[in-house]
Amino acid sequence: PRSTLFPYTTLFRSGADEFNHLNLNNQTFETVFGDFEKRQQERLDHNNKQNITKIPFGIDELDIKTNGGAETTEYVLFLADAKAGKSFLAVHLGMNAARRGIGVVHFQLEGTKKQCLDRYDAAWSGVLYHDIKKGEFPAEKYKSYQKIIQNLGKTDIHVDAPEKFLATSMIDIRRKVIDLKKDFDIKLVLIDYLELTTPDHTLRFTPSEERNRQQMISRQMKDLAVEQNVLVCSFTQASSIKKEQLDDPDWVITREHLSEDKGKVRPVDMLITLNATTAERKDHIMRLYTDGLREYSGGDTMYIKTSFKNGRFYDRLATLEAFPFESI
Repeated sequence: PRSTLFPYTTLFRSGADEFNHLNLNNQTFETVFGDFEKRQQERLDHNNKQNITKIPFGIDELDIKTNGGAETTEYVLFLADAKAGKSFLAVHLGMNAARRGIGVVHFQLEGTKKQCLDRYDAAWSGVLYHDIKKGEFPAEKYKSYQKIIQNLGKTDIHVDAPEKFLATSMIDIRRKVIDLKKDFDIKLVLIDYLELTTPDHTLRFTPSEERNRQQMISRQMKDLAVEQNVLVCSFTQASSIKKEQLDDPDWVITREHLSEDKGKVRPVDMLITLNATTAERKDHIMRLYTDGLREYSGGDTMYIKTSFKNGRFYDRLATLEAFPFESI
């Protein structure tokens, strides 16, 4: 009946009249020259409030290429084939940040907490990784290790490892980062690796929706970086690659080889791939390829030396000796 519609038609007409009198011409536009001073003040206020921090990768050539590393609020993704050293790289990034007094939280979603902590202990102590696993610290050097711990312990690395498949969601990671930041100045968040988290335990994804799941995770990682003013570094698996390609020293992994979907790199600020032929692995050589650097030119290949037996992704002295470059 007309009488029952009256309140709604009256409300609609009043809303329509109000909408017609709105002037939207100047509400969505900003002028380049006239608003410059306002924008500059906003930049200064934002930087002071956010306290953006530059965090080096601890890999000389990559740090020079990126003008000192990546910044908090950015999201860096490393892409590699299986067993290429992604977890050793995560430990390297954590140790490098801690040595510079930067707080770190490391979410180890593959393997055990013990494996992750053994890699860290090998990295900072210089003891062979396999000796660390057995608890064999040279007694004569134990005092020097304690001194190292005292120096490094001023800023620590917080390791979380659920040791269950898909046990930690991005909602859990965000909550844990927020809780840690109440007591510690966390600036670097390591998530090893992307596929082994999930957006939210309340969501269910079918196998056909796997690409949507990974895209959502990747967007949440970028959101976490911006919201919490941290640098988020994560790692992802390359899709199956032919052996002849992997063993070609002139060939590199790119975003074309991302498992499931290339769309998950849209929120990424830097995409870096890890490459090594069978012969290069035996010689402890790794090639880093800058597939995409949002604010820098990419497409470069960098050679480094590794020392996995010592728990070290980057052997600096061996690298600079084997692959010197003019910028150092």
